Amino acid sequence: MTLVLSIKVKEGLVLAADSRINSKPPRNDAVKILSFTEGNHRHVGALVSGNAVIDESDMRMPQELLPQLEKTLHSERLSVEVYARELHDFFCLHYKNEWEKHRKKIIRGSGTTTFLVAGFNENEDVGRVLLAANFQYLTEAPYFNDLSSRLDLPLDVTNGEMNCIVARGELGSAYQGAYKSCFSDNKELTKGLEDNRLELLKVPDNSSLKDAAHIACSLIQRTICYRRRLNQPTTIHDPIRVCTITQREELKTYRLRCPPLAL
Repeated sequence: MTLVLSIKVKEGLVLAADSRINSKPPRNDAVKILSFTEGNHRHVGALVSGNAVIDESDMRMPQELLPQLEKTLHSERLSVEVYARELHDFFCLHYKNEWEKHRKKIIRGSGTTTFLVAGFNENEDVGRVLLAANFQYLTEAPYFNDLSSRLDLPLDVTNGEMNCIVARGELGSAYQGAYKSCFSDNKELTKGLEDNRLELLKVPDNSSLKDAAHIACSLIQRTICYRRRLNQPTTIHDPIRVCTITQREELKTYRLRCPPLAL
């Protein structure tokens, strides 16, 4: 399990994620915020959640595969939508190949892998958060399925709104109603988000980028503590990584310390 989220405010975008890999044995060193190395491609980042590895004999995580994708990109700055489509096509091919290679060894199970892309277009002051891809595999069938086509991805999951959280994973009751759900009147979008296990929540209109970073860290940390308090499986774990992107500044790690919460 994973908890990743992006917060969109006027100042910019926040991306945050836990670090759990539920392998055997479990590890707490996953990089779930994906970023490119070239300067022209540093105005976007991606969040990955779900079953990022189909077979544990090949534990290459998406961030380790990203240099292969980066080599295929044009050197100039691209739009967030183009990055989302390029990422979708690259990982769709990767997971299809991995599925064909390993499916005979996997006795039973299923999983999904979801990618969110967040960033700024060159001449826009407002950031974008897009659902870029959603892949599913089932061993009972067995088959690999690209669910992305059902929603005509990439999809702007914020619907153009400001001051909102896009979360993927087991956020559940951890935020205890502190942030209200968004866009309940848009039934088509709401259903699409539910199908992809995405939650949209509203943050205060005056939230700064610093406020958003602390909200992101707090939500993940509270979820970890909430699950521990209920003796639920430790499928979300620190360290928590938080990054920011603005129109003027490329993706960078936001240095903050999330103090331990009392259980």
